[in-house]
Amino acid sequence: MPLIDAVREYFSSEDWPVMETEDGVLETAFEGTTTAWPVRIHVFDEDARVVFISAFPAPVDDDLRSAVGEFCHRANFGLAIGNFELDYDGGEVRFRTSIDVEGSTADQAMVRNVMVANVLTMDRYVPGLLAVLAGSDPADAIEDVEEAPEPDDSAD
Repeated sequence: MPLIDAVREYFSSEDWPVMETEDGVLETAFEGTTTAWPVRIHVFDEDARVVFISAFPAPVDDDLRSAVGEFCHRANFGLAIGNFELDYDGGEVRFRTSIDVEGSTADQAMVRNVMVANVLTMDRYVPGLLAVLAGSDPADAIEDVEEAPEPDDSAD
């Protein structure tokens, strides 16, 4: 089964609507506990890879990019799966997870595990990101996020 079909089947089985762009990227959204954000899924059948990107819904102003960059770096230090990224030129903050299934067969469970890790991690860290955007120190914001209880696996 092509990888794109496994991805589509996962979203279909969850009644999670996705749209396909002209360039083949799947787009959807996720409603977190604090805000909603767009999610893009890039499927590379030829390389047997899928990349999931949760994008913060608004670009970060120039004057806050340094603090947000520090927040992203501090968040990444303790993460087992995925990473936060900041586009210093455009201000986009995003969380990226990926899966490489070369040599194996992708199934809905694999897609689910990576997708759910993506949106739940983004959901966990959004309050800290919002705090930094409101003027909080990045180290304090990370401490607050990481001391809070983790959200349930409620993305299914």
